[in-house]
Order: sequence, then structure tokens, then C-alpha cells
Amino acid sequence: MHCPSPLSVTAKMFVITLDNHCGTVSLRTEKVVENGNVEIEYCPSFAMLNRDRLERKWIRFDGRFGETLTLNGGSYEEKMEQHNKYILIIYRFNVSMKGQYRVYCGSPVDMYTDPVTVNLPEPPSVLVIVGLRDIENCKDCIVGEDNEMFKLVCEIHGGSRPLTVTMTIGNESYTPLEWNLTTYMVLFTVRDHHHMTNVLFSVMNDALSSPLNVSAKMFVIINPDDRETGDNMSTTAHPDGRETGNYMSTTGKTVLSMWVMLYVQGLSF
Repeated sequence: MHCPSPLSVTAKMFVITLDNHCGTVSLRTEKVVENGNVEIEYCPSFAMLNRDRLERKWIRFDGRFGETLTLNGGSYEEKMEQHNKYILIIYRFNVSMKGQYRVYCGSPVDMYTDPVTVNLPEPPSVLVIVGLRDIENCKDCIVGEDNEMFKLVCEIHGGSRPLTVTMTIGNESYTPLEWNLTTYMVLFTVRDHHHMTNVLFSVMNDALSSPLNVSAKMFVIINPDDRETGDNMSTTAHPDGRETGNYMSTTGKTVLSMWVMLYVQGLSF
């Protein structure tokens, strides 16, 4: 980005009446890391460049107090580049240096740039798959039915943005939808071949050097099309030992019991 250039004497008085502010500051460092160097760029406004003397001080505000930075080459240093850029270099950035940085431009009234916030990125604190269940010999598993359109939800708490979230089922990859600030969701069709495959959610941000992962097994229920729902279940063996959900309804059981009773009574006559 190019900062403005000084104006001619003819234009100087005109622009000062229209543009009597400091200019702009922006964070030049793309990824702020602990003990790394950080650079903040200051572009003076036309009005500042055409002053006889540019008064300039770097200020840091930590949320409670403001301090004028000492540019002695220890923790802070300033250098000037082409196109009227002033660069504040923060050496070995750490948590005590977090805050809002701005430039003070002096009188006739106290003038400051808008601040730029510099923080260390924070890793996510919690990553969890929602709705895990215990079924047969599978503890804390994701349970779905064959051919079901399934909604799989993962919650992520904490962590600086942006977050990069991915999900895999075996060797199949999906990009979760960000439902809200903490919830990510994937819609997929459950297939029999997903049974006991590993489901993996991964999240990355600037604070992490490697992904934060959470995983669970996928348990697939084989569900016949003619299944009736109820509270009593009979089972049919599946080649891999799973049981299919072949349910007999409570009403069906009652009707069957009545027919058995009538049949037994008929035999007794």
C-alpha cells in the first residue's frame, strides 16, 4: 500500500482544512506468534505530511492504561520506508505486549489514528462430537441407520479465528458447515460400509502447530424397509454379527397373544 505524498504549497492550505487527521495504522504481520517480531505500518495523512513538523508518538493501550513507547531498539523500534511509511517493529512479541496500538499526531488538538489490535492467537479449548451413544460392544459411538441422511455435529469452544475444520469418515473427506460460532455440522448418507469406520474431526488455527483432533467409531444399524417401530425387538443375524432392527409393535404382540389363546381354547373343546 502506498501512503500519500506531500502536496504542493498551493494545495497545502486547502487540504489541511479538509483532512485534519493523523492517518492510518495497519497490522503488517500476517501471523502473530509468541517471541516473533511484529510490524505495524503507519501512513500519515496529507495534512500531516504537509506540516512543517510532524509530531509522532506510538501509543499502546492495554485495556486499562496507555503508554508512550520508547523507540530505543530494545523492544520497540521505528524505521521509515519509501512512500512515507513509518514502521513500528515489536521485537520478541509476548503476552505482555498485547493491546491496541495507535499513533499520536500532536496539536492543535490531540489527534490519534484509529487503533489496531495486536493479540496472540489462542488455541481451541474444547472439541467434542455431539450425540455419542453406547450400543452392543461399541462405547461412545456415532449411531446411524443404513441409508439414513445423517446430521453429524461437532462443537468447538474457544480459539482465535479463523478456524479450519475438516471431517473424515474412513477415507471420505467432508467440509463441515459452520452453523454458529461453536457448532459445525456435516450432512451425509450413512452406508453399510461405514460400519465401525473411524470418524475424525480436525481443527486448526494460527495458535496450533498441528491439528486438534477428536474421533469416534461409526456404528451402522441395518434397517429393513418393512420395519415396524415399537418397544419389543426381535433380531436377525447379519454376516458381521450385527443385529438388524426387526421390531414387533406392542399392538402386534397383543393380537398374536389373542390368537394363541383362542387356538388353545379351541383345542380344549
